[in-house]
This record gives sequence, structure tokens and C-alpha cells, in this order.
Amino acid sequence: MQTLGIAWLLTGDPRYCERAKAELLAVCAFPDWAGDEFLVTAETAFGAAIGYDWLYNALNINERERVAGAIVDKAVEPGLLQFATPSPPYWTTTVMNWNLVCNGALMVAALSVLECDRRAAQLFSLCAIPYLMGLAHIVPTADGWRGRAIGTMPPNTRSTCSTACRRR
Repeated sequence: MQTLGIAWLLTGDPRYCERAKAELLAVCAFPDWAGDEFLVTAETAFGAAIGYDWLYNALNINERERVAGAIVDKAVEPGLLQFATPSPPYWTTTVMNWNLVCNGALMVAALSVLECDRRAAQLFSLCAIPYLMGLAHIVPTADGWRGRAIGTMPPNTRSTCSTACRRR
């Protein structure tokens, strides 16, 4: 989604937009975004949220409703359920790369549908504190970055930047 979206935004070539829309609508038609790990749900939610935001003006009203509904049903609701269990999964609070990837992706998804469903604000709030705790353990050094959550820096950086720099 990011590659197609950026290609479209930079070139204006409608082929990229049409392909990105097709991919976005296809993933939103999946029965769920569950995988063998919640990381799959989070990464899919991130891609759908970015697509929804970047393609918003290119989507018709029915497509917008389908995408927003999918993000709520397949990301916001499962995310809230993860936090609601008596013993939430380790990624919700442990300082590690999954913390930043999952919480960051859910925050981006929540921001994308904030106007559609008030539960998105609740999910954003639940993710924010653990996400900030994870970021606090990543520190710059003279020869790069150091921290226990550094394992997947590209997705972590992507989620951080997207959370901080929402377009719409």
C-alpha cells in the first residue's frame, strides 16, 4: 500500500491510484485480518489505514464506508479485545519491537477512523502509554541506535512517523 500510495502521490499517475484502491478494497473484503500472531492484524490494519488516508479523496462514499468499516471491525475491535483480556498479550506492555509495531499500527488505524467510531479514541489511548514506554528505550548513540525494541527498526520508524505525521 505504501509503495503504490507514494508512487501515486509523487507522480500523479492514476494507474498507481487504481491499483492501490484495488488492493485496499481486496484486503478490506477479507473475512478478518487475523493471522497466527496479532502482528498480522496490526500490520494489515496499518496498511489499510494508510490506504484509507492517502486515497480518501479518490474513494467514493461507498468505498470509504467499506474501508472504514473494515478497519473498525477487523482492527479496532480486535485491538480492544486484546487489551480487555484479564492477562493482555505481552506485546501490549513489554519493551520490545512488537510493542512499537502493534501499538503504533493500531494507533494509526484508530486515527484513520476516529470520526467514524468513538471506540477508536479508546483504542488510541490504550496503545499510547505502552507505545511511549517502548520509544523511551530507544536511544541514539554515536554509532547508531540502541535499545531492546530496535529489532525491526524500519516498521517501528514507519509506525512512529505515520502516527506523528497524519496527513488528513
